[in-house]
Amino acid sequence: MTPKTKAMAALLASLCLALTPVSVHADERADLEQLRGSLTEMIEALVASGALSRVKADEILAKTRARQSSGAPVTPRGTAAVPAAAGAATIAAQPALPGVRSDAPREPVRVQYVPEAVKRDIKEQVKQDVLAQARVERWGQPGALPEWTDRLRFEGDLRARFQIENFAPGNAPASVLYAPDGLGTNYADLTNSTEDRYRPTLRARFAVLGKINDHWASAVRLSTGSIVGPVSTSSTSGDPNDRFSVKIDRAFMRWAPSSDFAFTAGRMPNPYFSSDMMFATDLGFDGAAASGAFSFSNTLRVIGVAGTFMLKESSLGKDRWMSGLQAGFEWRPGVQWGMRVAFGRYDYHNVEGYIDDTNYGTPAYALSEYERGFRQKGNSLYRINDPINDTAGATKWGQASRFNVEALTFGFEAAHFDPFLIDVSGEIIRNRGFNLDDIRERLRGSEITQGTTGYQFRVAVGNRAVVKRHDWQSSLTFRNVQKDATLDAFTDPDCGLGGTNLRCAILGFNYGLDRNVMAGFRWLSARQIEGPQFKVDTFQIDLITRF
Repeated sequence: MTPKTKAMAALLASLCLALTPVSVHADERADLEQLRGSLTEMIEALVASGALSRVKADEILAKTRARQSSGAPVTPRGTAAVPAAAGAATIAAQPALPGVRSDAPREPVRVQYVPEAVKRDIKEQVKQDVLAQARVERWGQPGALPEWTDRLRFEGDLRARFQIENFAPGNAPASVLYAPDGLGTNYADLTNSTEDRYRPTLRARFAVLGKINDHWASAVRLSTGSIVGPVSTSSTSGDPNDRFSVKIDRAFMRWAPSSDFAFTAGRMPNPYFSSDMMFATDLGFDGAAASGAFSFSNTLRVIGVAGTFMLKESSLGKDRWMSGLQAGFEWRPGVQWGMRVAFGRYDYHNVEGYIDDTNYGTPAYALSEYERGFRQKGNSLYRINDPINDTAGATKWGQASRFNVEALTFGFEAAHFDPFLIDVSGEIIRNRGFNLDDIRERLRGSEITQGTTGYQFRVAVGNRAVVKRHDWQSSLTFRNVQKDATLDAFTDPDCGLGGTNLRCAILGFNYGLDRNVMAGFRWLSARQIEGPQFKVDTFQIDLITRF
């Protein structure tokens, strides 16, 4: 038996033995017999729940019956025997001192009468409390795991991918696309635009999800991928001198006092209804978000999300952060179809660049740089180096435009051919932060062409999710995102090898080989919208397992 079980058994035994006096009034004997019966029932309940063994229970009951039949009065340790008084239940309050005779009258202490209904209530309450504790703590269950393990859930997936990057023969060289002799570029990190590439990649993710209580939950997920880029979770295989790096790409807690409201803080999944044209599927958001919904009827409800997220913290000031507000509605008039529409505004603070001719040689130099590793490609960048003191140094690129992006996102689902469905979704975006006068002022008269809109449409047919054997889903996506329509760091990293200033068509097909085993194929054909020719076709073959 566990220590708790032993303690409970000892307590019950002490109570039973204490309730077996002989020299008591007849009425009191009846009351004590009833209490003894109640305790006997409690012992039987503990045996039934597994908290007490049958052998131990019989031992306790046998000792109680032996005391009762012997007729010996029970005297608690450290006190004198209690004499019985005819016609009254009295107990001497102060026994005589040893060796001294005392004829002084003793003050009686009367035993309070306990009504029968109260006894029954006490008995039932104690019984239920003991049984409840036994169930929660799993008394008497051999090999039982601790209760907290029921509040944890583990999940993960492994994706092996073979990717082919096929560049068009007429592509401009990377040096021309980069334009190193000018003050601006859209391809600050491009090194290859002509040589085809064949590469295997691997993505591994493992998550622990914990239910803290009825309203609180938390999660932590580990993932392979780049430790500097915000969207990549794949690692390229083939480096014999290195191992895959692993990072924490999810770590958040969530408070949900009701099914219609939740508050999340930490590094979380995308809380907004959006497409991967704006926010890549694997993107993590660092900050806090509140989401809510209000139902007008069984078919219509409004939804809303508000959040604030850190992009870069600096000890010297000029922190970069994003605030986003989205509102919309969901309408589902029947089980066979439904739709969702939402409008959002995403403001990026302190991401624009400034030419820095005052802080050269100090830690505060070029704080507005749009860093390598964080950026992808496509946005209009300008050199922000000190034009006098830093003419020969490495170029530091800053954003030409500000970003205040408005997005209209929609989705329509028809399930008339259950279990297959048709899912049509799309998104239209526009950067309201682009302002030519502001750009000229910050970048000392620099000019730039305007490209601030983007749109994407996607049609998917098949099962809602590929989970079981023979499940399938096919999809067709078309995307046109101009260079400064949104921040290129957070866009899909696969279409056109990531970024903006791209027109892209994507054809995908996934098939279930077995339960939680899926094979996938995608063809992504992309070309540059503005500037010298850049065209690339990407082929992806995936094998994915989930657990």
